[in-house]
Formats: sequence, C-alpha cells, structure tokens
Amino acid sequence: MKLNFVVYGKNNDIIETLVRIINKNQNWHALCIDNQSDLKNHILSHSTNILLFSSNIGKTETEEIEMWTTKNFPSVKQIHHYGGGGGLLNSEIQSALLGLTLIEKPALNCIL
Repeated sequence: MKLNFVVYGKNNDIIETLVRIINKNQNWHALCIDNQSDLKNHILSHSTNILLFSSNIGKTETEEIEMWTTKNFPSVKQIHHYGGGGGLLNSEIQSALLGLTLIEKPALNCIL
C-alpha cells in the first residue's frame, strides 16, 4: 500500500527537500503545500495518510490545522518535524505509523 503525505510549511526549500527524502521510499508519495487553503482543499479531495508540519508555521495556524484535520479526518496522522537529517525524519514517520508518541522538544529535560 502506498502512503500519501502532504508536507506543509512556509519555507519552500525545506519542504521540497522533505518531499525528496520521503519520495525515496517507493511505498511513499509526498507533495508540498505552502498555504492553508490549498492544504485543506487537497486533503478534502485526495487520500492523505500523513500530514507533515514543517517550518515557519505560526502556532495559531498550526493549531487551527490540527483541530480541523483531527475533527474532519481523524485517520490522518500528524507529524511535526523540527529539523534534522533524513534518518530522524524516517524515525518520526515510522513512529507515527506504529502509533508511538515521541517526546516533544519542549518536554525534554536534561540533568547535568
């Protein structure tokens, strides 16, 4: 089964790179979208398995999209990619597919 991804962000260079990395997997297909209206229209009209949030999206916009997606398309997995290499991205995707919840950056604590 081929998984369909939408990579959403405001930095076109970054989202195009993420799409290239995702599309290296023959069972995955990704495209990039950089505005909320196009994102919603795409999800409404195309089968989407994973919504990958990338960079330069404001908190309010992110929360609006999360709520809309959860309410209307609860089966769409939502991943927030904070950067890092292709290995980290792959781990984030695999974790989401397995239903694991990764620790978010703000929740990390370090004791020295």
